[in-house]
Amino acid sequence: MGRADLCLFHCSFPCRNSLPPIYILCSLSPFYFSSWSGACFGRLMDLHHSGICCRSISSASEMSQHLMSQPSCVREPMFAAALDSSVKGGVGITEGISAWGGSFGTGSQHKCLKRAPPAVTHALIDSASEQPHPRRPPGRHLPSVHRHGIPPERARSSSDPSLLLDRLLVRWVFVVKKGYQDTDTSIQSSVITKLKGVAFTNTSELGERLWDVADYVIPPQGENVFFVMTNLIVTPNQRQATCPESVSVPDALCYTDEDCQAGKAVVAGNGVKTGRCLKDGDSMTRTCEILAWCPVEKRSKPKKPLLASAENFTVYIKNSIRFPKFKFSKMNVLATNNESYLKSCRYSTEHPYCPIFLLGNIVRRAGSDFHEMASEGGVIGIQIEWNCDLDKAPSECNPHYSFSRLDNKFAEKSVSSGYNFRFAKYYRDAEGVDYRTLFKAYGIRFDVMVNGKAGKFNIIPTIINIGSGLALMGAGAFFCDLVLLYLIKKSNFYRGKKYEEVKSSSRKSLSSPTLNGNQSPDQLGGL
Repeated sequence: MGRADLCLFHCSFPCRNSLPPIYILCSLSPFYFSSWSGACFGRLMDLHHSGICCRSISSASEMSQHLMSQPSCVREPMFAAALDSSVKGGVGITEGISAWGGSFGTGSQHKCLKRAPPAVTHALIDSASEQPHPRRPPGRHLPSVHRHGIPPERARSSSDPSLLLDRLLVRWVFVVKKGYQDTDTSIQSSVITKLKGVAFTNTSELGERLWDVADYVIPPQGENVFFVMTNLIVTPNQRQATCPESVSVPDALCYTDEDCQAGKAVVAGNGVKTGRCLKDGDSMTRTCEILAWCPVEKRSKPKKPLLASAENFTVYIKNSIRFPKFKFSKMNVLATNNESYLKSCRYSTEHPYCPIFLLGNIVRRAGSDFHEMASEGGVIGIQIEWNCDLDKAPSECNPHYSFSRLDNKFAEKSVSSGYNFRFAKYYRDAEGVDYRTLFKAYGIRFDVMVNGKAGKFNIIPTIINIGSGLALMGAGAFFCDLVLLYLIKKSNFYRGKKYEEVKSSSRKSLSSPTLNGNQSPDQLGGL
């Protein structure tokens, strides 16, 4: 087969410069129609459907001029080819090509293919599909073409796993995590708290009494941790003397004086043993005598919280923060000269910069009942979160409050449930003898915790995250291919669509130098 029997086409992938071109060598000789596999012109049409441009680089004949004379086909890149007119087989093939050319006038490529004569429809596949590619080492695969002529590189859609992974990666890094910003998490914070409210009680130990912030708030100076007393056991007029230990202390129980070793402290008790075993009042139980503040504390507390009205007390939480890296400072209180504002407002969505909260609302928002918690005590956490995007206006940097119960609310029946401690108030009588009133206080402790992060655009993390993202995109495509090729049931189907096997030709290859698309027409004359 000589030069007159061959036509060479150069096909390139638009926008995919990294992929090597495809060279398709077509034969018009009837002798070779049955010896080569595939359909040369059908292959060209499939490539054209995929948006791949093919052009002839060897032509010049009367038949090429005849085919080029069809205006509807000249506009199609893949048909702007010149075919050799010296075709073995003569008029029959010439008439067939002429008939095929006439069908191009319909403007439909499918109809053109349908009306192609058998001689041309079976014009055979390029030698590039049977020989190793001139620019590609042996063993490498050609880019595959799908059933409809669309290669995987062009057929990727929004359902492609690797493409979806790329989109999620970009959204996560640059939208959710703001990877283009430099951040500062070393927030500097100060918290000042003030409580308001009064309560009235009437008990046998204390009589009628009014409680204000100086009585029920501990410590009184207003720190980020404060305690509000809601229930108590009062033991008035204690003096240092000797008295029987409480029967509720196991180490103090005795039968004889020998059971009470003098000078030994009572384990989990209130004093030091004197060596005597005494009867405790009308009780039949005997306990050791101790040197202590007498009478010892009673073990019963009110069934209902003594300061139940603390539910309506208010707490003012003043928080000032600073991000040192960006030299940005802000406070959670509205900047106003109106002195009555903080006396009348309460925190809400309408007043986000009025940090005054009802204690009852705080406990309810933490998921607990105030009266149950006030009876035994507990711990509530108040979280203030500052997440500031300093690329926006400072007014967009706002505090967010959340509340949670820090002690185990499901352990209310446990011996270790609740929160309590003791304190005393001391006095001296006219004779100079000290005495005191002992309080066992139950209540709610509030821990104010401040966290925050500020971010601002910086070119350095932007470049770093773009580079990391591009690297991960490549890794994502690799792992998606790994899963589709080896881990799913239909891996053979995907492998067949992704790769096209390259087989060595059993026939004698062309003796001319390897074609790479850069030869001149004179160099191609050796075909």
